[in-house]
Amino acid sequence: RSLRTLRNVPAFHSHLLELIASSRRSEETRRFLLALTSGYGGLPPIEMRAHDPVVYVGDMLAFCFRSFSVEADVAAGLLD
Repeated sequence: RSLRTLRNVPAFHSHLLELIASSRRSEETRRFLLALTSGYGGLPPIEMRAHDPVVYVGDMLAFCFRSFSVEADVAAGLLD
């Protein structure tokens, strides 16, 4: 509701979207590094499977896919 109200003031609206994007980016980076080194969401660390390149890259891509789908839902909610 507040984003719809701020659309009337383009400078504030674009600044707010930039702040949200910056915050989301840093949080996703933190989650990825956590998943890579310590595990995240009850899963073991991705680096534990670094000896098998196919599984290692597959785990990283699976994490990215899950993150992208969540971020797409957030973006759709913000921009509707």
